[in-house]
Amino acid sequence: MSELVVRAQMMLLATLLHVDQSEIAGLERLGADKLNELRERISGILFDENADVFKLMSMMVPLVPLRIALPIVQKIVPPEMAGRAAGAIAMAHPKKVAVAMPMLKPAYAASAAPYIDPRAVDHVAHLAPPGPVVEIAREILRRGDYTTGGLFVASATHELILAVEAGIDDDEALIRSGAYVYDARVLSEVVGVVLSASKDRIHRMIRTVANGPKDLRLAALSVMSRIDPPLIGIVGDVLFGETEQAVVTDLIRTFIAEGVLDDLFVLVKSLTPFAMDRVAENPIIAEPDFLDLAVRTAAQHTDDSIWGGLISVMSRTTPDLQQGVLERVLAFGGGLPERIAGLATEQELWAPLLKMFAGQSVKLQERVAKAWAPLLHDREILAGAVDAIATYPNDTVWNGLLAIGERTDPQIQTLILEMLLERGDGLAVRIAPLATAEQLWPPLLRMLAGQKEDLRQRAVDAWMQHLIPSDREIVLATIKREGLGRKLSSYF
Repeated sequence: MSELVVRAQMMLLATLLHVDQSEIAGLERLGADKLNELRERISGILFDENADVFKLMSMMVPLVPLRIALPIVQKIVPPEMAGRAAGAIAMAHPKKVAVAMPMLKPAYAASAAPYIDPRAVDHVAHLAPPGPVVEIAREILRRGDYTTGGLFVASATHELILAVEAGIDDDEALIRSGAYVYDARVLSEVVGVVLSASKDRIHRMIRTVANGPKDLRLAALSVMSRIDPPLIGIVGDVLFGETEQAVVTDLIRTFIAEGVLDDLFVLVKSLTPFAMDRVAENPIIAEPDFLDLAVRTAAQHTDDSIWGGLISVMSRTTPDLQQGVLERVLAFGGGLPERIAGLATEQELWAPLLKMFAGQSVKLQERVAKAWAPLLHDREILAGAVDAIATYPNDTVWNGLLAIGERTDPQIQTLILEMLLERGDGLAVRIAPLATAEQLWPPLLRMLAGQKEDLRQRAVDAWMQHLIPSDREIVLATIKREGLGRKLSSYF
């Protein structure tokens, strides 16, 4: 999981243990998932230590009416003690929550909130009345206690999320609290509620983030990079489509300086084409230092999914910038080019990758193809590239696939042609008019010339179904120009 989530978990753990983060710095290597598990286990142990005492206290609840007990408790019992006791009481008498919360002073409840057992909050959240919850949440956020705010959001019901969205105007506080929510599903629900309630608010929030301080920008990136892809698409259109490019550049520089470029790539991966184009147009993308860092970050990261963001954006830039990325990948070594070929099939990245490949010099294509060749003999991996031209049937993607065939070896060329013919969607038949329209006949015929007679005949039979007389003349002229007459003329 991302660096930003690790940082949030470290802060939550340090808060739970009442220590400075530097004292537990060595735990960062555990990663976000294990840190969250560790924090929950320690939290359970700490709250269970005094369970017997608080259980005795909870037994007194039915004996004294809450309207008498709560005013006294709020005057003489320290909030920390009240918070610890509240967890046991809520577990034993959950229905009392709805009665008790309207009687609590928001300031007192906010002071007690950090000491309530999170398991108890989960247990009674569905019973909590929205009105008092909003008042208490507002006070918690006013104090800047975003760690507590995040933990309570994690337990909130849909009804409570609606109430908080409507009752709290502090966008910064909500975003900062969201960064401490571990469960991405909860974040998606919260953002979905905000979008449903008021799209204008998302615009307002994005403006606040774009012009906000570093820590707010990081909190927003943590939230946005973890919500569901359709929501990222909506939020991304606002962030990158309506924010001035100079501000976006400054945002990206913030993320670079803080070492969270990986989180940005995760976000970018799920952007709409419109927003992705805007990112690709940003001047920072063309900076050599950015390209160096981008490739190095993706190469050294344990999560290969961040390549999706990098490759998708770079495929929308100029051939020169794409060349810079491919050359850096080759220079990095360590099996990186082969690794990218494998994940291109896993993540459906062949279309943007083929677009990048198609625009390069023959020399660079040969270097890249040589690195990819061992993996492309695997039909499953090569199938990803063939699938890409079916999904994105444009000349650039086709040129990329045909260039791979020409720059590798006859065996891979054979596999490409066989896989085109084996598809049940008629792709092989549709090649003929596309090859004429996009001037793809030269590489296609050169590949065909190197095949056995049986495969040549099967391919030509498929193409002839859509080959009109004028197309046939173009094919014959190409065969003559390429010096392939002896091998291919008889087939047409």
